Amino acid sequence: MLRQSMKWRQQWEVDGALKDWVPPEVLQKFHPSGTSGYDKDGAPVIVVPFAGLDVIGILHSACRQDMIRMTIKVLEHNLALAAKTGENQVVVIFDMEGFNLRQYAWRPAAEVVISLIQMYEANYPEILKACYIINAPRVFAIAFNVIKKFLNEYTLGKIQIFKSDPKKWKPALLSNITPENLPKHYGGSLTDPDGNPRYATVVKMGGKVPKSYYTKIWKHPKMVRRRSI
Repeated sequence: MLRQSMKWRQQWEVDGALKDWVPPEVLQKFHPSGTSGYDKDGAPVIVVPFAGLDVIGILHSACRQDMIRMTIKVLEHNLALAAKTGENQVVVIFDMEGFNLRQYAWRPAAEVVISLIQMYEANYPEILKACYIINAPRVFAIAFNVIKKFLNEYTLGKIQIFKSDPKKWKPALLSNITPENLPKHYGGSLTDPDGNPRYATVVKMGGKVPKSYYTKIWKHPKMVRRRSI
């Protein structure tokens, strides 16, 4: 497994060109995630407003490989932050508020998410210290029943799922993360200069990708390219 992972790192130039790779503008603006701080032991806290991921818009505006590179870059960046505090794991908060399963009925969208999960499990085993999935709507159970088939027992054991009840998930977050390392929206004290409790200057919210970014028209089974607008 280690040999395969090393080969994978060479293939994606993780320790080389990827460090200097600049993501396409659409990913810089609309890839929802950000590191708000550290947990009480020094593990980076990654906040992912997952419902803000317009995977259909991104796949019409950037290639699948760029989505993979972006995910690798986020993971490597946070592992580097962890190393500075003597840690080798990360904490992830997935905010599912507003989650819509409909876009994942589009096969390319579902396939890229599954590919990212498989990549994570194959090449970043046991880096997950804790995963909080909050504001999970009922429909999320359908998605999770599919996703968990691709997760190993270690990862599954680190996941806690909460419905839309802040009285339950806020204490869970604050038991491991101090307020000064958490956006106010999640029970912490961090805000933007304008008072935004979501700390959106650091934690990118994603959102609907404008069609002006679109560079592709997808047709089944082939994809036809067109010029950028």
